[in-house]
Amino acid sequence: MINMQNQNIGVWWLGVIFEHGILEPVGYWPVILFNRLNDYAERMEWGGEIINQQNLGRHTTIEMGSGYMHDSGYGKAAYMRNLEVALSANVFKPLEDLFVGSTHPDYYR
Repeated sequence: MINMQNQNIGVWWLGVIFEHGILEPVGYWPVILFNRLNDYAERMEWGGEIINQQNLGRHTTIEMGSGYMHDSGYGKAAYMRNLEVALSANVFKPLEDLFVGSTHPDYYR
């Protein structure tokens, strides 16, 4: 995935680079939506969320994903690899010091 700002028009882009360097845009956000994100980002976060206001002992009965955990084997659970941050056009740096977590890991076992 690539997340970088277009300096000419003030837009943050998120994209995925496929094999052979083909970039597929996923989304964009005008910088006017952010208070302190004019030139660069110090941290990036992403994830998913399901909200159910009528929870009865469990967060929700709504499911997300295939139902398989990350250690179930290739082709069963989603994953990301080769994550890099765009420092500038065509200059990328592999991500370091990643934190992977869940607010309620027991819900996913």
